[in-house]
Amino acid sequence: WARMVYKDGWRYLILSFCDVEGNYFTVLGYRYTTILSAQLLNFWAIVIVVVVSFLFLHVRYKVPQIVGIFTCVAGIGLLMVSDHITGANQFPAENQVKGDLFALLGATFYGFSNVLQEFLVSKRPMYEVVGMLAFWGMIINGTQAGIFDRTAFRNAAWSGAVIEIGRASCRERV
Repeated sequence: WARMVYKDGWRYLILSFCDVEGNYFTVLGYRYTTILSAQLLNFWAIVIVVVVSFLFLHVRYKVPQIVGIFTCVAGIGLLMVSDHITGANQFPAENQVKGDLFALLGATFYGFSNVLQEFLVSKRPMYEVVGMLAFWGMIINGTQAGIFDRTAFRNAAWSGAVIEIGRASCRERV
């Protein structure tokens, strides 16, 4: 295991970083923009996957596939423009431009993560890739939470009563 981490750990670290940051920025995008806008912008991950797969994995797309991709992208663009012009789905957003940019950044990270995962699974067993993704993701997530959420951890109510309420809530769901 140590030899694998030493030899290929950097690849899994990059994969996990892209995956964690994709999740982080997508969730952050939801905080600032509308749900519809964030959902529509998540399509950008598909564009990133296609471009990166073409450039680095040398995937060759056929003409009908390219036409389909452009049709989908154009459709999403038209839907967003239509909603903006007609004023449909105008729900309050704290800062829509900021949220949309975060959603695009998150989708970009997800696109890179998907391509890198596809590459690694073609070279190594899936259980190894998924296991290392989780291992490095846990470290990255913990570090990021410790840096950005330290005030929330410090101010949280850490008591037995809170834990018991959480247990009761979990039992109700089951």
